[in-house]
Amino acid sequence: MKIVLDTNCLIPIIVPGSFGNDIWQAFRRGKYTLCVSTEILLEYEEILTRISGSAEYATLVIAAIMDSRNVEQICPAYRFNLIKADPDDNKFVDCAITAGAPTSSATTATLTSCAIMIFPRWTCVR
Repeated sequence: MKIVLDTNCLIPIIVPGSFGNDIWQAFRRGKYTLCVSTEILLEYEEILTRISGSAEYATLVIAAIMDSRNVEQICPAYRFNLIKADPDDNKFVDCAITAGAPTSSATTATLTSCAIMIFPRWTCVR
């Protein structure tokens, strides 16, 4: 299964013992393929650095992602601009559509905007 993780979903699951950490552990065990674009990785790095106060920590998390065999680097060639409430979230939807990922974690704004999306079909997971 391919998935795309919104930054707001990634941040809490990488903390050992946190609610949702089993999702991160499943990724580390190769249970699913994490699809990322350069834009997504840059956002991960920016937010992780800001929250942790450590660029080194952010670099370690990004390295853990990129060094995994179950990561697919996606280069969306088209901007669908489906998210009007928070246009910055479009990078996640664009990546999911381009990757053919049936599942994308998303924020409430993304869920609301994507509810009207008919093709291609995919599932938003909160």
